[in-house]
Amino acid sequence: MKKKKMFVKRFENIKSWRKVTGLLLIPAMFLVSCSDDSDDPVVPVSVSFLDAVNNPNVKTIELADTTFKFGISSDGNAEGNITATVGVDLSLVSAFNTANQTEYLPMVNGSFELSGSVLVIPDGGVKSDSLSFTVKPVGKLEREKSYLLPVKISGIEGNGTISATLGINYFVITVNKEKEVILEDVNRSKWEIQCSSEELKGEGSGQGKAIYLLDNNIYTFWHSLYTDAQPTYPHWLVVDMNEECSLRAFWIVNCQEDWATSVPKDMYFEVSSDGANWTRVANVTATPVLDKQVFQLDEDVTATYFKVTFETSASDEQWCYLGELGASYNSNK
Repeated sequence: MKKKKMFVKRFENIKSWRKVTGLLLIPAMFLVSCSDDSDDPVVPVSVSFLDAVNNPNVKTIELADTTFKFGISSDGNAEGNITATVGVDLSLVSAFNTANQTEYLPMVNGSFELSGSVLVIPDGGVKSDSLSFTVKPVGKLEREKSYLLPVKISGIEGNGTISATLGINYFVITVNKEKEVILEDVNRSKWEIQCSSEELKGEGSGQGKAIYLLDNNIYTFWHSLYTDAQPTYPHWLVVDMNEECSLRAFWIVNCQEDWATSVPKDMYFEVSSDGANWTRVANVTATPVLDKQVFQLDEDVTATYFKVTFETSASDEQWCYLGELGASYNSNK
């Protein structure tokens, strides 16, 4: 009877131990389960340029500074910030041409400018902020030629990898052919004029003064001084247009008198914004004709003042005279 009681007690002890063990195993299993979840590897997302699927991106511009924007994206939500370093890599131009049977020229150094070198996809996002590049074609790029600008993702920080196929953005930049220039005369009603000298007495009333160059009458004229003195070449005229103007040409009309043999021959034009600092924009040679002669510039210039300096005459005489003086702008922009 005693042995039976002892056996029952031992059995109850075993049951109690199993209960305790089971209770201990539950949190242990929970901890193992949590530990397994936290150790699951995070798969990096693929990072590419937003518009690289359209490679090459063809852009046609005018002969003026032009800005384009670009950014990057990922094929899944970023876990933490993803930072990409980007930059221009002109060494890729040759390989692109070979692979695509094209003949694009490499973008000329100094003809472009990036606004920065870092793009960031924020935590939880799939798109970055934007950077821009500005094309500066004047004096660098030729019209109707195409230039290739490769922009490359060179490095990634964070949970991302560079796309093997869309990690380079190729931009093809072509400058438009020049539009036909259509000249319109600048209104001269507000203009004021100065001169190196003028004849106030010898030509009588209504002649000789520089102001007669702006009166819309080709039969009145300006004449350099010859009564009190006889200054020789060079002679000059300065016009204050009293407002900033875009100019594409200058023009003259010679004196219409039969005796007028000492008309200007070699001359040059300068422009200024303040009337003190001058930039030469044209060297021209006029002919001894009675018709209007127009001297067109290669590009538009902006100025408030312009100056013409006469270096020689058609007859090699010392005096100078002129019927009308003006400027024109390009109305076809």
